[in-house]
Amino acid sequence: MKYYKEFLITTEPFLPEIVSGVMWELKIDGINEEVNCIKVFTEINSNVGKAEIELQLHSLMAENIIRNFSVEENLLPMKNWNEEWEKSIQVIKVTDKIIIKPTFRE
Repeated sequence: MKYYKEFLITTEPFLPEIVSGVMWELKIDGINEEVNCIKVFTEINSNVGKAEIELQLHSLMAENIIRNFSVEENLLPMKNWNEEWEKSIQVIKVTDKIIIKPTFRE
């Protein structure tokens, strides 16, 4: 099974636009903005790790943009995200003759 790395980043104050911008300077694969954290994703063999992320966040602290932060690293199994998304899409029957459905549904 293949895996990828996920980093959960919280900052005080929470400034997702600034933190995301700094994270994109690293060689990452993606970012999700959550309610109170940023999730950064990289391939398992990526050179980006917790230390590189923390270095960027320390720079923000040195510039008095954030007061503190935490970084949690997780190893997660790869998923087919398109398949996961397709599972959530349902066929809508408006009438007997009108049906709204994506092409991947019968």
